[in-house]
Amino acid sequence: MGGVDRFDQLIQIFYYILDASIVNSYVLYKETVNISSTKEKPMSQLSFLSAFADELIGVHLTNVGVHVPVKVAMRRCAHCSIKNKPKRSSLICKSCQIALSRDCFATFHEQ
Repeated sequence: MGGVDRFDQLIQIFYYILDASIVNSYVLYKETVNISSTKEKPMSQLSFLSAFADELIGVHLTNVGVHVPVKVAMRRCAHCSIKNKPKRSSLICKSCQIALSRDCFATFHEQ
């Protein structure tokens, strides 16, 4: 049990540091807005946290464009499937309508 207690302590420290960093970033944001030449009103802390979360989530969706994977019935991957070794996938590109495995999706669209 000593290892579990130690792990819980370390997790609590990590979350404390993360929370303190987010609060400090909000304080810096407020001070920056207050000293700027524009007279805009700073966001509330809740709005700031919401915008912060949206930015973190949005990082994975930058430059996606129209190529979005969609689940369908299993089909052969157009990129890596060969006659001797067929590889099947349940994903197709919404705009290309081509079946691609998860590993091949980005590679296929970069070419």
